[in-house]
Amino acid sequence: MKTIKANIITLVLFVFFSPFCQSQNIQYRSKIRPIVKTKFDSLYPHASDIILNQSQISDTTQILEFNCNCQETNDMIVLIFDTNGNVLNKEVHYNSIKDLPDTIVHYMKKNTSSHIRFFNNYMIEYINNKGEISYGIVMLESPNAWSQSQYILRFKNSGELISKEGPIEGGQ
Repeated sequence: MKTIKANIITLVLFVFFSPFCQSQNIQYRSKIRPIVKTKFDSLYPHASDIILNQSQISDTTQILEFNCNCQETNDMIVLIFDTNGNVLNKEVHYNSIKDLPDTIVHYMKKNTSSHIRFFNNYMIEYINNKGEISYGIVMLESPNAWSQSQYILRFKNSGELISKEGPIEGGQ
């Protein structure tokens, strides 16, 4: 009897909240420029959980975040579009170290120590509008037991370190 009640409650909650979630998706889609929506739909017709990044909206760009669940990644992709629907930048998020080039994995292994480690569940492949690829990983530095700082390390496609940004907010 308890199982039947639990199933009924789950079904009622699903029926009640499902339209709300769909309306959120429709609401975001209605604010996307038509030319951007057309381009996005042609690139990722099966994308889910699409979010128009309202905090970084401008007259010249629109930023869309979505869960791809596609061959590219099982994680999030962020696309920055110009007003003509061209992709200016693309961020492909990965949650596995195996998606990084070997040179970057080697860098991580070589530079791990008792006070430096790498967050292996957050890696980004950046692709600009020229097709140039770079990578970002998070480095955690703990000089003592009471503090920890987070940095984003950027690498060229070849594995050469480009920059170290940080400490980033939330890293303390």
